[in-house]
Amino acid sequence: GGMDQAISFLGKKGSASRISFNPLTTLNLTLPNDCVFFVANSLVESTKFITADTCYNMRVVECRLAAKVLSKLLGQNWKNISILKQVQDEGKLDLETMINHTKGFLPTSPYTR
Repeated sequence: GGMDQAISFLGKKGSASRISFNPLTTLNLTLPNDCVFFVANSLVESTKFITADTCYNMRVVECRLAAKVLSKLLGQNWKNISILKQVQDEGKLDLETMINHTKGFLPTSPYTR
């Protein structure tokens, strides 16, 4: 997907990268010398080419809807909001506050399943 392609061009040796897509940016963080990653294969097959329309794409729509609802509940100009990062930036909210607003305003039960 897009994240794999982005990191192959924007990644830097010895760093962890946070990738954002609106606009495409990366935040590189230097890893400690003793940092260790464990990579495992769950052997669970994901048929994304079959389920993309009903799972992945639906999740994108749900996240955009959540951004608009949360923005409106926070008194922001929700018509100009499309992603949760914009809600956070518009409200000048730190991550902990953003998480608390999300938990407080949005239900935890899934919409699609």
